[in-house]
Amino acid sequence: MNDWFGGALGRMCWLILAAIAVIAGCGQAETGGTVDGKISFQGAPVAGGSVLFFPDSGPTATANFGPDGVYKLLNAHKTEFIAPGGYRVVVMPRSRSQEAKFMEHTAAKLPIPVEYTSITTTPLRYEVKDGPNTIDIDLSAAPAKSKGGK
Repeated sequence: MNDWFGGALGRMCWLILAAIAVIAGCGQAETGGTVDGKISFQGAPVAGGSVLFFPDSGPTATANFGPDGVYKLLNAHKTEFIAPGGYRVVVMPRSRSQEAKFMEHTAAKLPIPVEYTSITTTPLRYEVKDGPNTIDIDLSAAPAKSKGGK
């Protein structure tokens, strides 16, 4: 019995187990687009909050942004590759994203127009393509029907 792990059969079992472990660990690399940009309103950065990209189908991509308004999207697996396709975009300023659970906001209290804060009213639509996408979101611009990454 001591020869089982030391003999030819034992070495073959270890090689098979090692091959299975290597194959299982070699998944396909993620593909898709990367998305970053800046969120502004009336020429100034929106000072902190979250941006959510809701796809036509599939998981939502999200990012938090700081006082400079700069964001970099992450997918549901917390990696940077986003599936190509059309997205509806919602911007939640910090005051809304952090305090919405505790208090009711009115449009006057929000630092941006209220229509950008809900998936049912947002006019923001963007197309994510394979490769790098820079999508700067200017909330003071007249909403277009569809916009694409640069």
